[in-house]
Amino acid sequence: PGRLDEEEWTIRGLQGMLRELEIRKSFGALVNRSIAVEHKHVFGGCSGYMSFTPDSIRYETSESKDGFTQPLKAVKGLSFSKGSEMNFQIGEKKYKFEIKNANAFGDIQQILPEYLKILK
Repeated sequence: PGRLDEEEWTIRGLQGMLRELEIRKSFGALVNRSIAVEHKHVFGGCSGYMSFTPDSIRYETSESKDGFTQPLKAVKGLSFSKGSEMNFQIGEKKYKFEIKNANAFGDIQQILPEYLKILK
């Protein structure tokens, strides 16, 4: 009881691989795309651009202390709020960004959570 026969296991394995390939392909829409964002601070914020590679997230801004490149595997607690805000944590640092382009926000909200699951 509870054991899968070899054929059923193979089908499930193939379905899982196909799903992962679909997710990776979808994430390609975000790779190397420069996305205008505002990094929210406790008081005020700074503007810049967010971009992704297959294994990292980058924020570039003229505020040198706020820019970063971090591994996507380090992103924890990803959530979306207030229409176009993206929140996450890397290590002890919490980030809040407003995504300036509605299409980019929709793509990130749809694709990034699934992609992070397959990176773990």
